[in-house]
Amino acid sequence: MLNRKSNFELLRIILMCAIPLYHLMLYNGVHYVNEPTSIVALVLTVGGAIPADYAFMALSAYFMLESREVKLKRFLFLVAQVLTLYIIKVATLRGLFGYNNTEYFVDFFLMKGAWWYIYPYLVLSLVYPWLNSFIERVGHIITCLITVLFGCLFFYNGILTQTSFIKDMTAFLFIYFFMACMRNSGYKRYLGLKTNKYAMGAIALAAYLIMLGANLYVKIEGMKYVAEFGSSADGQFAMQGVIQSARDIFAGNITDMTYKGLINYTIGKYHFLSMIMGLAVFFMFRDIDIGSKVWINKLAKTTFYVFLLHDTWMGIFWKLGKCGNDFGYYSMPAFLLWSILYVASAFVVAGMIGLLYDRCIKPLWAIVINRILPDREDMVR
Repeated sequence: MLNRKSNFELLRIILMCAIPLYHLMLYNGVHYVNEPTSIVALVLTVGGAIPADYAFMALSAYFMLESREVKLKRFLFLVAQVLTLYIIKVATLRGLFGYNNTEYFVDFFLMKGAWWYIYPYLVLSLVYPWLNSFIERVGHIITCLITVLFGCLFFYNGILTQTSFIKDMTAFLFIYFFMACMRNSGYKRYLGLKTNKYAMGAIALAAYLIMLGANLYVKIEGMKYVAEFGSSADGQFAMQGVIQSARDIFAGNITDMTYKGLINYTIGKYHFLSMIMGLAVFFMFRDIDIGSKVWINKLAKTTFYVFLLHDTWMGIFWKLGKCGNDFGYYSMPAFLLWSILYVASAFVVAGMIGLLYDRCIKPLWAIVINRILPDREDMVR
């Protein structure tokens, strides 16, 4: 099994700054308002959370592909940790907003939010030894063909812009098999270029600029349309499909619905440019040698808690009347300062909960898990 170095831990920290920031913009519809803040939101997050998710997938696959055994006790501790954080999430949000609250922002955004990622991750954490054995048995060519198949499904799911556990699992498997194909050649090349930090940084930057440039152009043209004719959308979150947006662009008929459709597709889960950027960022950090930094490694331990609880923390902000539906209409200084405050405080709260879990809750889980699974039964090969 490969040992993690501080370059990977630094990557986790940076990625985990992008994900809460992205959700802060997304849940409050900042991308879709006709204000300067929406331009800033695009600059900050069009290449943010979704590429970060794929960088995390690549990071997980990179280490899982080197192992041929699953440590069941470690897996049970992971499940216990997730269950604990889920209880904290439900108790906090339902306590604040009511157990029968079906408001879209609470019931969909806050209650589900980033948790789409953890369920396929748990499945993969359990079955990866069998996946690795299967990949070894079928060989490189079959593995690559399977990757192409999952890639086609990934692209199709992106066009539909509909999400589900099965589609999320497909995205995970696409990245896993893609990384398996690269592993067979020693991870030497990605998209035809050597996987050094300069080439990978160039790919990541190019993907980001393509996404940003396309969306900025359509966004600005759509804002001009609204200024002259008014909004053509029936509500802030009214959407159209990316295919219709493409037709509008080619026809020169760009409205606010056009940019909403394009932005919704670009910042959606199943998107090739986001995947390309995310993997390029992973390989860029893989080639960066910063040695072992204690403070980086300690801070990186909070990222799991940030990931699963930042939506809950946002709910507290909403309850206090901050960073809510009017967030996109804040003045620019207030918009930027509240964004920084939210992300920074999410790390502080995550660190406190992580410390509480390690010292008070994990020992209780250890009693249960050690009774269920003695050390001699810790591994399945």
